[in-house]
Amino acid sequence: MKDHYEVLGVRRSAAEAEIALAYKGRRTQYHPDKYQGSDAQTLQWATARMQEVNEAYAVLSDAQRRARFDALSPQSSDDVAADEPAANRRDAPAPATASLQNFLRQRFASDRRFSRTYFAPDIPLKKLSNALQSYGRGIQAEEVVALMDTTVFGGAKDGVMLTENQIRLKDLGSGLGIWRWPDIRSIEAEKTGIYINGHKLIDCLAVNEGEVAHLVSGLQAFLQLRSQARPGPQSGQHRGTSQEDADSLSQYRSMYDMAKREFLDLCEKIQKFEFQLGENFIDRENAAAYFGYLEQCLQDAGRAERAWAILGEIAILSKAIVDFSDTGKAVPPVIARQRGDDSQLVMELRALLRFLQEAVQEAERQANARQFFRR
Repeated sequence: MKDHYEVLGVRRSAAEAEIALAYKGRRTQYHPDKYQGSDAQTLQWATARMQEVNEAYAVLSDAQRRARFDALSPQSSDDVAADEPAANRRDAPAPATASLQNFLRQRFASDRRFSRTYFAPDIPLKKLSNALQSYGRGIQAEEVVALMDTTVFGGAKDGVMLTENQIRLKDLGSGLGIWRWPDIRSIEAEKTGIYINGHKLIDCLAVNEGEVAHLVSGLQAFLQLRSQARPGPQSGQHRGTSQEDADSLSQYRSMYDMAKREFLDLCEKIQKFEFQLGENFIDRENAAAYFGYLEQCLQDAGRAERAWAILGEIAILSKAIVDFSDTGKAVPPVIARQRGDDSQLVMELRALLRFLQEAVQEAERQANARQFFRR
């Protein structure tokens, strides 16, 4: 059964005037007459949404029908939380899954800082249609939770698309990036760039960097909420088939092997510099013990995902340092930036990367000074 309050975007306690105002807004947005020049799929979708809006208003504007609907429909978790005393909510367990749409709606309600980012159900249909045709293959229009248009002229054929299951990013002249939420260890903004797991996926040049940072901060909070809401395995709880367990162990083992390989390559690379300086950048004994600890964590379902994420960071940082040392190629600043939850080894790797970057910058400054004073 459709939630008529969700369709109109109003609270369950909304007054008649609020419901009428919401209906007028939805009617203006979805009326099929506005989209006579659009393709058949867009027109069909707008017609279906308009039917839902009409049905929702017919029920909620009639006191008796609304009362029957309220009696038959379960109260949403958001409204339960709003109505329940804080003392009773304090120890309530987190939901098994966090709804991205509900989270964004609560966090960004009436937020005026967005000019190129749109949230369902208020995504302009033309932009939504263009985005789906360009990089939304396999996604239904009603699945899109939010859309950022990064095109210069507002065509929305490039940008960021959010659903409950994934984030899609398409930059001008580059390929499509598709990331499932469970696979994302970190998401960060650097000016107008968006980084996932340390990799730059898109540069939103047509969007104000404050807007990019604001959206990314919301997604960071959502990922944190999602990780807290994800239930751990309990005794007697189904944990999947033996094949699924084997696949997970294989994936974790591959990450461990890759991180170890990249880290050992790095240690071999910097050994000469450490000898020259008479100082170790990395504590080898602690690093070996930490790898052993992470390997044990991979065998524990409750700790495996976090260990896998840390190993991924070690692999990315180790390779970035080696590549920077070999080629001098610029490394995105977000990779070197220290975070509050970094392990000791990851902190050492970030510090090493920053040290090398500063050494190169100092060498360049000295070379420029010598060139300036040369006669």
